[in-house]
Amino acid sequence: MTPSQHVARRPERYAMPKEKATIAAVEAELESVLASELLSRRFPYTRSDDPAWTLVLKDVGDLEMAYHLDDGVEPVGRAS
Repeated sequence: MTPSQHVARRPERYAMPKEKATIAAVEAELESVLASELLSRRFPYTRSDDPAWTLVLKDVGDLEMAYHLDDGVEPVGRAS
């Protein structure tokens, strides 16, 4: 669940800006800020085979969503 979905689900838990007319407006602004921040935050990363990369935080988040630790090789059985 994204931060904006948390706000939309339980708006009474958050200090809502008075200039925003609806919860949907707040949710849209939060999504916009999050997208912008994920694209603007960069950091260096050196791979194990030595090339240096600059990663964008969004790329790391996309990798996290694509890779799950529990998804791995499962033993099927032993050959007899």
